[in-house]
Amino acid sequence: AMQGRLEEALSEAQRAIRLDKLSASRRITLAVVSLGLRRYDEAARSATAARGLAPELALAKAWWARALILGGRGAECADADLGPHAGLRAVCLRAAGRASEAVSIIDSLQRAATTNQLTDSIFTDVLRLEDLATYFAYAGDAAQAAVQQAPVLPEHGDLVDHVLTVPLRIPVHDHPARVNLLPLPD
Repeated sequence: AMQGRLEEALSEAQRAIRLDKLSASRRITLAVVSLGLRRYDEAARSATAARGLAPELALAKAWWARALILGGRGAECADADLGPHAGLRAVCLRAAGRASEAVSIIDSLQRAATTNQLTDSIFTDVLRLEDLATYFAYAGDAAQAAVQQAPVLPEHGDLVDHVLTVPLRIPVHDHPARVNLLPLPD
């Protein structure tokens, strides 16, 4: 049933682009839907087009990196400027075999999180916590991914589950560390 709904969403996203070829947000929507369908190359192309239309848009950079990571091409974004998505850049670095650089970024983000210094005037800490969860999911550490997701639940936690951990088959959603920290709403 979900597959059919995603196919319908894909058709709608493609139609929206035909109606407004210069909209970066419509390209991002296509990238997100394509990721849900596991069409990673299509998602990367759409996010790349969004980046071309709005180079300053952090969201386009993030979905581009996620598409590359899920498509097994994470090393391609290792040297990219992903704006506030340092955690995603760490995933890209890890994919490129540059683990020490990745760990350095993650350690810095974790230190900032524990001292309440993740927030700034533009971006919410939810963004960085989701990226930390993504990093740990990619690294195969379901417990740490769950711990990072707990503060952003219930409003935002499913993003990491459905976009990154499910395709990688990492059991974060039901992991005891996540469930014990913040039960999922009914």
